[in-house]
Amino acid sequence: MRYLGKNSISSFLRIACNIAWYFNLILGGILLLGLFFFAIHGSEILPQLMKDFSFQAPGLKFFIDLRMVTVRPLPRVTIVAVFGSAICFIAVSLFILYQLRKIFSNLVKEEPFVKENVLRVRKIGVIVLVGAVLQSIVEYLIGYFVVQHVMIQGMRLVPDFGLNFPALLAGLSVLVLAEVLKEGTEIKEDQNLTI
Repeated sequence: MRYLGKNSISSFLRIACNIAWYFNLILGGILLLGLFFFAIHGSEILPQLMKDFSFQAPGLKFFIDLRMVTVRPLPRVTIVAVFGSAICFIAVSLFILYQLRKIFSNLVKEEPFVKENVLRVRKIGVIVLVGAVLQSIVEYLIGYFVVQHVMIQGMRLVPDFGLNFPALLAGLSVLVLAEVLKEGTEIKEDQNLTI
């Protein structure tokens, strides 16, 4: 099993990243169209979409009788914010996929130890860390919004803030791998100068 070069795992992963890249572009376009549509018609359509109100928590799914739910009118800025955060998520995904596509292209060319890869891996680590923190903030704000606009008889809703520790750990791990790759790149450059 080959990891570098043509017809290798790197080649397969490059193709998978290309497919994911185009899928995210299409999804981003659909979300952008949805943003414009809901910004114009959201207040009329949203009550029809909320006929069945349910939500999930790990290991549980809640179905709420809508006669027990009071939903205040949703300001357009809220709808724009929800779609905007989804578009930001797509943008972050596209950024990471772009970096991965370039890294795998270098691996297919059998050039793993180049400065370009070090910078790309470092960028991925930073964006994963920043994304984990921003995700926590956005989730809290959505919870806060729900508390302000949705009331359910017999239930008390409270927004909750929590950091995504697996994503933070992944981001830090990627940064460590970037430093290991940097060391390997420097050793390769020294070796090339010696020859």
